[in-house]
Amino acid sequence: MAKILILTSKLTDTKKSFVNLVKQNFQDEQTEISIEEISTICLSLSKNEISFKVSGVDICRYDLVFLRGITSRNIFIATTVAMVLEKLGIKYFDTLYSEAGPHRSKLGSLVKLVGSTICIPKTLYFADKNYTKHYREISCGLGSPFVAKEMSLQKGKGVHRIYCLKDLRTLPAQTKRGSENEYFFQKFIEKDHEYRILVLGKKIGVWEEKISASKDEFRNNIALGAREIFLNVKDIPSKLETLAINAADSLGIQVAGVDVIVDVHGKYFVLEVNRGPGLTYDESVSPEFKAIAEFLEKECRK
Repeated sequence: MAKILILTSKLTDTKKSFVNLVKQNFQDEQTEISIEEISTICLSLSKNEISFKVSGVDICRYDLVFLRGITSRNIFIATTVAMVLEKLGIKYFDTLYSEAGPHRSKLGSLVKLVGSTICIPKTLYFADKNYTKHYREISCGLGSPFVAKEMSLQKGKGVHRIYCLKDLRTLPAQTKRGSENEYFFQKFIEKDHEYRILVLGKKIGVWEEKISASKDEFRNNIALGAREIFLNVKDIPSKLETLAINAADSLGIQVAGVDVIVDVHGKYFVLEVNRGPGLTYDESVSPEFKAIAEFLEKECRK
């Protein structure tokens, strides 16, 4: 018995009629078709596993997913859904969504890294944005505290450590420009070190350690006052080198800033792979521009 799911931006009477008319025309009476709003999806990501539910139902129960009536507001999540469906081997229409660049978002990048040898922090995403409703599921799945990350902000902005339901309720709902904030959630990892590795092609150009401004600050962003210590490229551990190069290569980024943390047990986790990574413009401190210049010239000669 075939099961078909239609995912749409908003459930209307017209779309319900569409489902009913299609169902009436099935040759096999046992074929099932249902429709759900895309806001009902929930994603859970870890190193080798993706869990994808729609209104609490595992997406793997469906044989075909049809993305129909997706508005511009939901294009991002539709492209991420397409990527997940491909990872899970579930047939879907329209495949054009997979070509819309979901890897350009923080969440999309994490989806692409799942199933590789690259460890990422366990991640949860809820499309309905009613985050307080999901507090129990988040805290049970990720532990406490956990981290909330706004998808569009950079340089540590929009990253919050959540200890309780009150913290979740006080997450900024809008940006300063008035657009709606959208968050995903990750397991908080006690780190021993955090590194930024500048990957240039298939090689490491520069690596640095980032040290937070204070013991109370868990974000190691330079824009938030963290210190950076540039290290000798020859001294980078081979495991860290391979991890950074593979992460950038998985996303098709030739000039990448790969953020990696090392937990208290010595395990590596990729936090983010940045396109057009931020650089330190003081050349008396940073070797980044020299490395980039050498890389670009070398590429021109190939």
